[in-house]
Amino acid sequence: MGNLKYLFLILIAFVAVSCGDTGKNPVQQEVNASQLQTTQNVQPQETAEIKFIGDTLYKNVPSRANPNMSYAVYTPDGEKQLPVFVLFDPHADGSLPLKNYKELAKEFGFVLIASNNSQNGLQPQDYQMILSALYADLKSEFLPLIDTSAIFTGGFSGGGRVSSIFATEYKIPVVISAGAGVAGMKQVDFNFIGFAGNEDFNFMELYNLDNMLAQVSNKDHYVEFFDGMHEWPPQDVYRTAFYYMSFYLMKNKKLPVDNELITKFEKEVNRQIAVVKKYTLKANLYKKLVVFENGLKDVSAYKKKYDEIISSKQYKAEQHEMISIFDQENRLRSAYAGALLNKPVNWWKDKMKEFEKNEHTLPTDEELMYKRIRNYLSLATYMGITNYMKQGNYLYARQLLDVYKVIDPKNKEIPNLEKELKNMEQ
Repeated sequence: MGNLKYLFLILIAFVAVSCGDTGKNPVQQEVNASQLQTTQNVQPQETAEIKFIGDTLYKNVPSRANPNMSYAVYTPDGEKQLPVFVLFDPHADGSLPLKNYKELAKEFGFVLIASNNSQNGLQPQDYQMILSALYADLKSEFLPLIDTSAIFTGGFSGGGRVSSIFATEYKIPVVISAGAGVAGMKQVDFNFIGFAGNEDFNFMELYNLDNMLAQVSNKDHYVEFFDGMHEWPPQDVYRTAFYYMSFYLMKNKKLPVDNELITKFEKEVNRQIAVVKKYTLKANLYKKLVVFENGLKDVSAYKKKYDEIISSKQYKAEQHEMISIFDQENRLRSAYAGALLNKPVNWWKDKMKEFEKNEHTLPTDEELMYKRIRNYLSLATYMGITNYMKQGNYLYARQLLDVYKVIDPKNKEIPNLEKELKNMEQ
């Protein structure tokens, strides 16, 4: 378990890094750990048999391995064993991704299981307990509708990093992570499919991840970009995950090769290629065809087109521009995070007016940069408020809340924080 403990420490570090560093006033993750008892050598326990009905979402299926745990489960078919896709939401809302993707699961033929316990901010022993119990449940025939030889995993944000730990410890072959990379880069023994919204504060990480994985892994790796924020990807974007998992099963003789599905996939990607203007995006789409279809058909024509694009002056110029933008983004993030408690509210009002202008008048990539910085500052401020409230430092919490109202005035968390802080201040 030494490697697993190392990965848990990496996960905690990534949560802190993703959410920012405010210089002299560090902003840390608010911990709302559920009261879970750690267990060793998890063994399934006897529980009432559950009759799973097809095309049904079960919000709270108790764990056999640990009675303090539960899962959300979606079964597209009540009679047939199917591959299983295990998901982790950063807020322990197992039903959320299942509601989002149950239509895809039904179309492609996957059981979906999501933890109702795994969430950001837990201690390493809690993650260890959750994952060991989950794997024991998967292997115990507790869920008789799953093919235990075909397990995939994924998640969003901190949940994506948890899925990479799950894959590393239990030899899961594919990780599907949205809004986050992998927890630890020393060795990646799984295939990785990522998703990043172009307004996501973790966009830079995922944009650069492809080159990093090429240096440490000989497995498949591909990142899909979409118009959006730090969020579970929309259903039409997340189809990519189900295509990859289906093709993986075909390559490994666990599903018959479905040429009709392959053709459908090709048509969808080629339609995207026809409309995108940027050379970097075109190259990424050709790479998608190569990565997904290699082993199923001849992809040499797609590989040739990919090589031609990445050798072009236009592609290199776009890459150089993105590197410049990322450098600027890192500098601005650091400077503004350090100003969260060091500048008055009126200063922030002026800065957000500048942001508003920049988000609507600059070239697209720079506009998106400012939106990512604002989203980063919103999260960092929120986490700073909750951290200072926990510490009983209501002065700093109030100061940050006033700044939060300026940075992200429409955020639905503001009324709740205001009410909670007022009660503490009395």
